[in-house]
Amino acid sequence: MKKLLALIIFVGSGFLTTSAQSIPNGDMEDWIAVTGYDSLAGFTSTNLFFFPSVNVTKVTDVHGGSFAARMTGTTWLGIFNVPGGIGTNAEVNLTTFALSGGYPYTERPNAFTGWFKYEPSNNDSCILLAVFTKWNGTKRDTIGIAPYFGKSTANAYKEFTSNVIYFSTENPDTAFVMALTSSAFLTAQVASVLYVDDLAFTFNVGVPTVSDNEIVINTYPNPARDFLNIELKGNHNVTSVTIFDVLGNKLSVVEVSSGNIVLTTATLPDGMYVYQLNDKKKVVVATGKFSVKH
Repeated sequence: MKKLLALIIFVGSGFLTTSAQSIPNGDMEDWIAVTGYDSLAGFTSTNLFFFPSVNVTKVTDVHGGSFAARMTGTTWLGIFNVPGGIGTNAEVNLTTFALSGGYPYTERPNAFTGWFKYEPSNNDSCILLAVFTKWNGTKRDTIGIAPYFGKSTANAYKEFTSNVIYFSTENPDTAFVMALTSSAFLTAQVASVLYVDDLAFTFNVGVPTVSDNEIVINTYPNPARDFLNIELKGNHNVTSVTIFDVLGNKLSVVEVSSGNIVLTTATLPDGMYVYQLNDKKKVVVATGKFSVKH
C-alpha cells in the first residue's frame, strides 16, 4: 500500500429520483470461512497481508441485512502501524506498498454511497473510495474517483454520498472500491475502528448535481503553469483549499482569507489535479479540476 489516499470528497444535492446498482457483495452478506478468520467474498481484506493479525471481522452490528464488516488498525511485525481495510479483489505489494485491484465495470454512476460507523483515534480519519479506470494499451487511465473522507466519530450508522468526479468522457473498464480505517497508511492509528455496510453506486435520473459554479466564479489559467487563480463569489464561506492528484494523494492545503485564491503550481508535474474547497468546519462545499502544463 502506498501512502494512502487522503482523497477529495464532494457531497452533492439530494437526488429526487435515483437508481442504484449494487457493488458485488456491497451489502457485506457473503463471507467465506478460511483458516483463522472469515473472508469477505468479493473483497480482499488486510487480514490476508497482515495475518495472524485479524483486523477485519464479520459482525451482526449492521445497517441492513445480517452482517457488516468491522475494521480496526493493527500492528504489522510488532513494528509498523497499519490500517484495517477491505478492497475489491485488492492486491498489495509489500515491497513498494502499492495498492491495486478491482473488477470489470463499464458504467458511469453519479455517486458512491453506503453506511458506516467510525471511532477515530488520535484525530485519525477513515476513507471510503471508488476509483474508475480504463486500460489504454500501455497503462491505466483514471476515468473518475468518488471518495468520502470521514473525520469525526459516528457512533450510529451514518449514510455517506460522494459524487463521482470524472476526468474523461470515456467509460471505465474497471471499478475499485476500498474502505480503510486510516486514510494515510504511514500514520495509521491502531485503535481506529470502522464499520461498513450497504455500499452501492447510484445513477441520478434527470437531476443536476451541484457544481463549483455555486461558489467559484472563475478558475484560470487552465492549464496552469506557475500559478492557478480560483476566484470566489463574495458570499463564500471557504476557509481552505486542498489539492490532490488523480491518484488521490493530498499535495497541499492553503488557508483562504479572501475571495481570490492563488495556488503555486510551478513544482507540480504536468497532469490533471483536483481542488477541494472547505468551510471552517472542514465540510466540503465545492470541488473542481484543473490541469498543469509547463
